[in-house]
Amino acid sequence: MSTVLLAISYASSNAASARRTIREFGKYFRRNPHSRYEVLLGVEAPVDQRTELARFAHLFPTIYGWNDGTTARALSALRGRPQPFSSGFSYGGYVNRVMMLSRLAGCDYLLRVDPGTLPPVDLWSMIEAQAAALQANRVVSGVYEDRLAFRDNLYTRRSLRDQYLTFIAQETGIALHRQITGGALFMVASPGIPAIPFQEWSPGNPTLVWGSDDGIFQDCVIKSHVFTEHKVPRHDPFGKAKSPVEYFRGVVGMVYLNRLRRNGAAVALRGSDTRNLRCRSCICPRSTHVIRPQRYRSGWSFLPTLGCRRK
Repeated sequence: MSTVLLAISYASSNAASARRTIREFGKYFRRNPHSRYEVLLGVEAPVDQRTELARFAHLFPTIYGWNDGTTARALSALRGRPQPFSSGFSYGGYVNRVMMLSRLAGCDYLLRVDPGTLPPVDLWSMIEAQAAALQANRVVSGVYEDRLAFRDNLYTRRSLRDQYLTFIAQETGIALHRQITGGALFMVASPGIPAIPFQEWSPGNPTLVWGSDDGIFQDCVIKSHVFTEHKVPRHDPFGKAKSPVEYFRGVVGMVYLNRLRRNGAAVALRGSDTRNLRCRSCICPRSTHVIRPQRYRSGWSFLPTLGCRRK
């Protein structure tokens, strides 16, 4: 029997959505047991949530947790080696932590969902198809039902939606309508291919790079596949609330990373101050995202160590 770790983040900001998502997926697997797969639960949270997660013990055969204490112990054990995450937040760091958790749990697959999602009616057939596809691909996923992975609800002029999405796809290099989606049945075979971790540019201020934990896999030498027919419904349409400025910071981060990947640091910074990258969009046309180039370069330079060549 193959084991699958269903991974989800759990924090104070998404606790209610996470609880419902865990409960609904757990009920689905309990009511529809599979003869060849067993699903365990993996929860990544800032603090120990064992008491909170005990309420789901009847839905999963085993529940594994990863918290900040686990991160500290892992970083200590990895001292002197490439660091797949840091003590601060990054999109890629989260993925790498749950990949490591899946490996430590002895699971064959990691299946990642976001708080706010619900199990599709034919979830098992989707998992079977995606597991089969992983024989030829390193990363696969479904898509969200009725929305893109990219939060296109945050632009200020809805009449410019198509132009805006074209702009984002061109500048980031990510196909928005066929995007590997981290929260929609993102699936890898253990041990997986790690995402790009970025260190905080100052304590408590993460280096946000939108798509660095999912869409990046489509624009790389890693083979991936998006099952656009695998539509994942949501009970919470957009998940954690984000301001346009905050979200735009992450988009600009990917624009900068995209330039690094294609042209190198010198060209990425050409025409821009070395501390700032100005990028105009329909969201906040006067915004300037203050970047720290060394954080982007150090994150991207980490990827070849993990088995992915840069373009």
